Amino acid sequence: CVACLGAFSGYANVTLGIAAGLIVLMLPFLRPKTLLWVTNALYALLPFFELLRQNQYRFGFRTGYGLGLLTMGIFIHWLNANTGATLPQATGMYLGTIMYLALYWGCFGAIQGFIQRKLGERGLWLAPCLWASLDYVQSLGELGFTWHNLATTQSYYLPLIQFIDITGIYGLSFWIALVNVIIFKLINAYREQQKNQVVSYAVGLGMIFLLPLVYGFLSSWRETSEKKLRVAIIQPNIEPNRKWLEHDFAYEELLRLTQSIPEGKTDLIIWPETAIPVRLRQDRTKLAAIREILKEKKASLLTGIPDRKTTETEDGRRTAEYYNAALVIRPDNTQLGNYEKVHLVPFGEFVPSFLKFLDAIAMEVGASNYTPGDSVHAFTIPLYSDSIPADSACITAVICLESIFPYLVREGLERDAQALVIVTNDSWYDGTMAPEQHARIAVLRAIEFRTSVARCANSGVSNAIDPYGRITAKLDNGLQGVLYATIPLQTSTSIYMRWGDWFAHSLWVITTLSLCFLFFYKPSKLD
Repeated sequence: CVACLGAFSGYANVTLGIAAGLIVLMLPFLRPKTLLWVTNALYALLPFFELLRQNQYRFGFRTGYGLGLLTMGIFIHWLNANTGATLPQATGMYLGTIMYLALYWGCFGAIQGFIQRKLGERGLWLAPCLWASLDYVQSLGELGFTWHNLATTQSYYLPLIQFIDITGIYGLSFWIALVNVIIFKLINAYREQQKNQVVSYAVGLGMIFLLPLVYGFLSSWRETSEKKLRVAIIQPNIEPNRKWLEHDFAYEELLRLTQSIPEGKTDLIIWPETAIPVRLRQDRTKLAAIREILKEKKASLLTGIPDRKTTETEDGRRTAEYYNAALVIRPDNTQLGNYEKVHLVPFGEFVPSFLKFLDAIAMEVGASNYTPGDSVHAFTIPLYSDSIPADSACITAVICLESIFPYLVREGLERDAQALVIVTNDSWYDGTMAPEQHARIAVLRAIEFRTSVARCANSGVSNAIDPYGRITAKLDNGLQGVLYATIPLQTSTSIYMRWGDWFAHSLWVITTLSLCFLFFYKPSKLD
């Protein structure tokens, strides 16, 4: 708020600096949820627009990059609190990440400045298209990242965001940027005493909110499927370093919690990402013990595991490839369902191919050398009636960071999956806002695809989410326990599920064509 007032009073640079300093000083004292919304996205871009105008739409990259460093530095400050890394390692990853992500803010400032030098104030109407297009670009490639997308900030406001089952999160980014543009123009019209324009923008702002609210209200009347899946989500709350130091401790804790589940109460038991530090497919003793419990409970198990596959090269040498994987164990047969994580964490689980010259350095500071999987899978699990398999359900699973990528979830659901399972381990960042942020992103996946979500985290937040983003069961961060939930299985698909990122692609085309036109456009004196 201080930054916004300062920007409109002509002292933006000084005020933004003071505001940034105050925010940084307040970080240790802010609760995670408060910090998540430290600047509401519905007006967060106003200082950006004003700074561009004060600089006559020049120095856009410098302005955007500076604001990007500030914003990303606050929003993902928890990267510096990784308990699985040394302070220099965590700080290096934190600084590298915000410096990379701030580039997109700089690109927005540079391109938007170019647009408005050509079109003046009219060019601001292209800002939502440009912003959402850049959000989409950030999701692509080995360095893809959508955690900080503007859409993430609105996950608590369910009535307003139901329309993402049509557009995906990039439609929500467009909507947020459009709200910022209208508010900016409304304030300027008021400052310049243009009463007719003030009324027009106020009515437009009201409509921009009313239409999503009406759609959200109508969506809430839809019925969910009568077919249900009973899940038992086990949150062991095991300190991650202890798990790797005491190999059998995590296994025994998970087995104890699994044995506490009443017989016939659940169809699917879920353990978190890399739940036990054992290559379970090769450990026949532990695998047999788990299968015996599953037969007793009449339930299947989905668990995260570290995995290894050995292959033979052309010259006869044997090489091993390591995976962050998910394993499905059924009580009715010995076949195992296996999925290897497709989108790995850069410099945490692998080194991007175009930065292989940093491979040796990354390995020295403790980065894992995982191999990415080929594709997302779907798994069929039996549903029991008494002691007899009477039906089945099809689920898909993603691991940890993969849940922030809509295209990966869509790939799994396209394989006729009826629900989404997310396994993760956010305990490296316990005590920060990271676990809550990550959990809220799952709400967006549920709404986009109109599918139920069962999310299992080592130390929380574990929850069950219905197809409208409502959390029906939750186990908070830092607790140990078994979370029971009954989730509806998907019977119909959303427009976003059928058409994918059509909205983002459309915005990208509009933005590209506009820039091509403006490159050759010469404004006249009348403009």
